[in-house]
Amino acid sequence: ERHGQAMAIWGAGIMLGPILGPTLGGWLTENFNWRWVFFINLPVGILAFLGMAAYLPAVARRVRSFDFFGFAMISLGVGALQLMLDRGGEVDWFSSIEIWIELGLSITGFWVFVIHTVTSEHPFIDPKIFLDRNFVTGLAFIFVMGVLILASMSLLPPMLSTIFGYPTVTIGIVIGPRGVGTMISMLVVGRIMGKIDARILVVIGFLLTAQSLYT
Repeated sequence: ERHGQAMAIWGAGIMLGPILGPTLGGWLTENFNWRWVFFINLPVGILAFLGMAAYLPAVARRVRSFDFFGFAMISLGVGALQLMLDRGGEVDWFSSIEIWIELGLSITGFWVFVIHTVTSEHPFIDPKIFLDRNFVTGLAFIFVMGVLILASMSLLPPMLSTIFGYPTVTIGIVIGPRGVGTMISMLVVGRIMGKIDARILVVIGFLLTAQSLYT
């Protein structure tokens, strides 16, 4: 009954980061150092946890065991892959033993995770959800859109800094408004998704995203 309202609140909250993050991060980097971009999340996270503990009502849920082994394996795979991609350019990729070690750890982590997921009684990710055509289609669309959008977001700050010579705070101000449209659209969609077929809203969203990326 309150699914649309919950989606609207969630959408507004999740887009505050892309709106405030670049400007606040630029100010912190320029006045302190880049480490504070990460430290600032600690007090915010503590306040969010205390707020949830104080105001969220207790809901009875079916208790099930957490798959710590599966979680550890996928964390190993993703973490090693991230390190390999981050460090590759600095150590000349596969001419470095470090990259080979990280590649091996990543492949091992993902391989063991897949085997464990198929054979475990209560895996970290239930493979049955991938039998849902709508779920798989949505994942594919989100993956493609994420690659396109996040790639541009990661390349834009270095370009503005090295090529255009923008100071750090100015880069944050330039990038920040990108999230305003997304936040507004998520609030609107959260309100009307119970009245309009969600597939229509998804198609409209992807068309608008394609148009914005093209222009």
